[in-house]
This record gives sequence, C-alpha cells and structure tokens, in this order.
Amino acid sequence: MSTRQKLAIVLGALLALAALPVLAQAEQTWTVTGAITGGGGGPADIYMVDFAPSTHVTLTLQHDPCELAGDKLKIEVYGPEYALPGVLTTQSCQRQLVLYTIGGGPGRIEIHNFDPAITVNYTLSSQGVALPGGGPPPEPTPVPPAPADDPTTASGDLAGTTGGAIFDVPAFADKALPYTIEMKYTMASGGSSVTGIGFKVLTATGTQLATSEEYTPNSHRATFTPPPNMNLQIEVFNYISGQVLNYQLSGLPAGEEG
Repeated sequence: MSTRQKLAIVLGALLALAALPVLAQAEQTWTVTGAITGGGGGPADIYMVDFAPSTHVTLTLQHDPCELAGDKLKIEVYGPEYALPGVLTTQSCQRQLVLYTIGGGPGRIEIHNFDPAITVNYTLSSQGVALPGGGPPPEPTPVPPAPADDPTTASGDLAGTTGGAIFDVPAFADKALPYTIEMKYTMASGGSSVTGIGFKVLTATGTQLATSEEYTPNSHRATFTPPPNMNLQIEVFNYISGQVLNYQLSGLPAGEEG
C-alpha cells in the first residue's frame, strides 16, 4: 500500500469522527438508592442533573416490590424547558427509559410513587448524563413529612435550583366550592422573593387550575373552584438556586373520598 493510500485512509477516518455528534460526558455513569412512600399526588424523589447535547441517556430503575402497576411508579425526565420523551421498557423488578437529548443544559429526573399503600425501595442507574459540576451522585430533594394533625395544612423546606425544584402536596376536593390556599414562607437567607417561588394547583392528570400570586410580603395565595370529587396536587416550586424556601400551606382541600 502506497503512502498516499495510507494517508487517504487516515484522513477518511478523521473526517468520519468529526461528523459524529458531540457526546460530552456521555460515558459518565452513577447510581443512587432511595425509598418513596406513595400517595395520591405521586410523591417524588427529584435528582438535578446536567444534560449534554446530542446524547443518548439510559436510566435503569430497579425496584422492590417487583410487581407494580405501570401507572403507580413513574420516571419523568425534564430538560431546561420541557419534558424529554423516551422509550420505556418494563420487566419484573426493573424499568428502563432510553431517551435522546437535542440541546444540553440543566434538568431533573423524577421518580414518582402513586400507590399510597406501598413504600418503594429503588436503585437508579444512569448512563450518559452528567452531574452538576461533576460532583458525587446527587441527593434527592428532601421530602417533608406529611402533616399528622391538620389535613388542611402542610409545611416543609425546598432547596431551589436554576432548573426548578418542586414538591407535590396531595389534596382531595369533595365539593365544587371556592377554595383559597395560602402559602406563608421565609427564605433561609432572609428577606422575601416575588419571583421564582410559589405554588400551582393541578389535577391528578396535570391540568392546571390556578397559580399563586403575591398576597402580602412573604405570602402567596390562589383561589380556585375544582370539580367535585377531584384528586389534586399542590405543586410548590423554587427556582432560586442556592436558596432554601421554608413554606407553610393552609386552606388545603381535605374532603373524604367516597
């Protein structure tokens, strides 16, 4: 083989590599474990991540108990602006979601448990998605304990992220009456914030009924009238990176399911 032929082969290989999409940090893998006690609003563990552009991502969720209805345990993935669709396969004790990122940026992986009778223990393995700052495996967003005394109230702490940290508080409206939910809050750093924090009122299927507005300094309110006998999710959110929102919700619908 002549020198010219060898050079042609090397040049062809280099051009082929240059044509491949950028797979920045695509081989990075990590594994986390956790447990979620289910509820009507789908309590979730949320992991904040950084997506590289044009990358295949594989998420493998091993869970115990093994046999769970398909709509009771869910994996949801969100990019900077919208949910990322993927192909989900299931088998005994395992669910695997494969997706492809178009653009990169901050995002989150959510694991939801909608079965109030079951606590799911899980191991989540990820390939093709980077951790913020290249740090150790992330911790899930802290889940506040459910209030034991007054079902019309709930409280907790929610650490903010630029991609948006959320926590769903379940509620049930048995009557089609006007409800007013108030969220009093403090920021760990002190002061108040008009933008970046608040809550939404959603149905169990994700239809938005109301979004909170500032009522007084350190207080948000939302008034809405739901259909009767409706499961609801009160979605508290915090988009202020590095700030912890301490919130107290009152006026939650607390009807009894028939």
